[in-house]
Amino acid sequence: MVHSSLPKPQKYRALILTCRRILYFPWGNNQKECSSAYIEAIPPDDSPSDWHICAQFALVIWNPTNPTKHRHLNANHRFYSGETDWGFTNFINLRTSFMKAPHTNDTVIAKGGDVTNITAYVRVVKDQLGVLWHNFREYDSRRMTGYVGLRNQGATCYMNSLLQSLYFTNAFRKVYSPPSSCFPFCVVDEQS
Repeated sequence: MVHSSLPKPQKYRALILTCRRILYFPWGNNQKECSSAYIEAIPPDDSPSDWHICAQFALVIWNPTNPTKHRHLNANHRFYSGETDWGFTNFINLRTSFMKAPHTNDTVIAKGGDVTNITAYVRVVKDQLGVLWHNFREYDSRRMTGYVGLRNQGATCYMNSLLQSLYFTNAFRKVYSPPSSCFPFCVVDEQS
């Protein structure tokens, strides 16, 4: 049960977990040597535009007649509207998936390629700071933190990172506190 006192990301986290699917391409996705498998998070219709869910997941393909014959891969990912699916382009090599094991006829895909099982194990991870596994491609720092970064004027990235690190070091700010007029490019957003 979802309580109304939870913040929005928590509220939608429980709903998104129940809405997922496995995408399996038996003859590969953009390549022809391996099958491909992905997991897709499908947000509810009433989810906010900036929804996200952080999850650890494993995809397992296994022989239903002999579950010891299996292949698994795992990953961590932040699912959001720009990346609703994540997984493995090279999930299982097609040549080795049909090769018989020594002394038995067991393969990962049973009965000559007719029967197999695919299982997804998903663990939702609480994102307390809002940046877990974030790729920062569509990140708006001004909206989220009230700060904006420094623009790279070409080969100034090291100086920019040093200035930003010093700005957020309290001990340095106590020793050296210049007037704000010295820094026209100050990282503090005065409007908020």
